[in-house]
Order: sequence, then structure tokens, then C-alpha cells
Amino acid sequence: MHLSQRPILGFVVALVALGFAFFAPTALAADPSDGAGWKTTWKNGLSWKSADGQFSAQFGGRILLDFAAISENDALKATLGGNGTGVEFRAARLKTSGTAYGRLVWKAEYDFAGGNVKDVWIALKKVPAVGTVKFGYFKEPFSLEELTSSRFITFMERGLPIALSPGRSTGIQINDQAFDQRATWAVGFFREMDDDFSGTEGFSDSSAYQLTGRFTGVPIYQEDGSQVLHLGVSYSHKFRNIGGDEDLRWKARPESHLAPTVANSGDLDSDGADLLNIEFAGVAGPLSLQAEYTSAWADLGVASGTLRSWGAYFEASYFLTGEHRNYNLKKGAFARNRILEPLGEGWGAWQIAVRFSRLKLLNEDGVNAGNIRDITLGLNWYLFSNFRMTANYIYSDVENAAEVLDGNANIFQMRAQVDF
Repeated sequence: MHLSQRPILGFVVALVALGFAFFAPTALAADPSDGAGWKTTWKNGLSWKSADGQFSAQFGGRILLDFAAISENDALKATLGGNGTGVEFRAARLKTSGTAYGRLVWKAEYDFAGGNVKDVWIALKKVPAVGTVKFGYFKEPFSLEELTSSRFITFMERGLPIALSPGRSTGIQINDQAFDQRATWAVGFFREMDDDFSGTEGFSDSSAYQLTGRFTGVPIYQEDGSQVLHLGVSYSHKFRNIGGDEDLRWKARPESHLAPTVANSGDLDSDGADLLNIEFAGVAGPLSLQAEYTSAWADLGVASGTLRSWGAYFEASYFLTGEHRNYNLKKGAFARNRILEPLGEGWGAWQIAVRFSRLKLLNEDGVNAGNIRDITLGLNWYLFSNFRMTANYIYSDVENAAEVLDGNANIFQMRAQVDF
């Protein structure tokens, strides 16, 4: 899809979303299975639900407005262009989702800030033996932080290892829960594509496919989720030899979207890649801990062998006002926090956080990738459950074997965030 077509696609998705918002209840009410009528509610978003619970429609979106001030030392200034400040809409999305006949589920979401599609999929629930079958464009089942919505992560940006995560692709996935929702599993087969839907026209030399799976277990879940222990593992194998070799690239910013790319593997002529991710998270009342380790192996062929990269982070957060992070058993990821005293009843919820993060893209066989070490401090003020103000300070140390980049940066950034 050409860049000029993106606004048209965004307009179409927005039109569909608005159509669902205004006409879905009327249209679905004509179905004889809809019961006596529809109930309209507002709970962090607008939704309608039939009396028998078999049909529903939701309309919503999110707005994330960011500001950042970046100060670099002389070594980074010479390469990246010096100090600066910036402002951007990190996200400006509209979405529609719904359920029909109690089993058919769908979602469509478009981001006007990035000019791209975020999620377009349909799913069938309650399928014997496999649970849910999902088709379309969505996140592969990989990494706790990747699968936790940007609305609910603790910091403004995800940790450095996210650079190795597969992200969104088009494919088919089956997933379910087990042991009274104490375990989740998901596996899918995907074809990589850009978020503007380019590369969708059949087989080509740029075809890239992968098999990705994730398993999570929750040995501890007590006191309505205020005591949680989460463990998980993800694996992805990328097939890079369908129709020919395919370039592979990993790159990263220092946990600020307004900052430039400081680690970049360049295009690797790769025959395939393997990704392994290990997850840990714990909630003990207002205290929350979370950590992940990701390792990636790129097969560069017989001559060059295998290039290994890895990333890890550890974070801790604490609610000064007594809340706790909300864990979703069905998804195996964190969800919206419940605020004890929203603004008007009190002063909302206050949360402090710290994260240590590392990404190492090895410098072998002429690959000039770069290493990053970040320390991030965070402060969140949740005025309501769907509106928060965030401030982050990041100290980032950047280097690589070729010494093309060798320096550090201090970043201060803020965000106003609302979702509905």
C-alpha cells in the first residue's frame, strides 16, 4: 500500500467504527435471537449489549500526547545531531469491536498518529479442543510486555528487549486457558508484513513466515488479584527461505519514541531466526515486580554462522495510594488498574517506578549493531481509571564495537493519556 493511501484506509476504518457506534444496535436488534432489547452503557468506553448477552458492540479509541527533552553528550551530538525537544501524538486511535451469536468476535483499529492499522481480526470462540481460533492482523503471542496494551504498561515506552519481539503480523492463531484460568497457551502461524499492509500480494522474495507460541502459568492468584505470581515462556521460529533469502533487521531507540535510533543491526542476509523469551511478574499489594529476558539467534548461512543478540529488563513499581496492578487471567497480561479514589472523590492514584534495561546487538561479521543500557524513573498520576499523566526520566548509555556511537543521553519526557 502506498503512503498516499493510508489516510484513505484510516478514513474507511473510522467510518466503519462510527457506523458501528450508531447503527450496530439497530441492525443487530433485527435478529430474532437478540432478546427483548439492548442495554447501552459507559464504562471506560461506549458499549451496547443485547438482553440475552449474545450480541454486543463497542466503540472507542485512545489519545497519547508526548513531550520530550533530550540532552546528549558530545560523542552522541556529533553523530545524532545534538540536543533538542519534541512533541508528538504517540497514538490517536479509533476502534470498533463486538460479538455476535455469543461466539463470533471482531476488532478493527486504526492509528491516525502513525497512519497505520493496529488490529484487524475476527475470531471464533468455544471451538472444541482448541478454544479460540483467530484470523487477521494482530500481535503474535510473544512477551508479557508486548501483549500488555500500551494503555496499561507502567512506563511511557516498553523496555529495550521489545526491539527483538515479533510484534504484529497477519496469520491464524489458536489459544485457550486451562486449570481454572491459571494457565494460558497460544500458538500461531504468521506472515510478516508492514503495518501499512504492504507486502500482501502473494508470494515473493520478501515473504517471511514464522511459527510463534506462548505459555503462561499463574501459581499464585489470591485476594482478588492483589497477590499474583506470573511465569511465562515464548518462542518464535522465523522461516526466511520461502521464495529466497530475506533481510533481517533489529533496531532500537533508548525507550523514548522522540529519540533517534541508536542501535541498528543493519540488513542481515539471513536464512532464518529463532527467538526465546522468559517472563516473570509478581504483585504483592501495591508493590509490583516484572522482568523478561529475550534471546535471538539469526542464521546468516554456512559462511557467517549464527549471530546472537539479547535483551533484558527488570522493573519495580509501587502505588503510594494503595492500589495494585490489575492482572488479566484470560490474557496472561496486565490490564486496566482500578482506582480507589478518582479525582473528585480524592486525588486519584499515584505510582512510582524504576526500570533497568539492556539490549545487546552483537557486532560480528561486519554487523555494526550497538549496545544500550537504560535506567528509567517513572511517576504516574491516575486521575481516573482511563486518564493518566506520566513523567519519565531516562539515562541511556550507548556504545558499539566499532565506536561509531559511544556516549550517553539524558531524556525527560511526559505524556497525557486518555482511552475510551
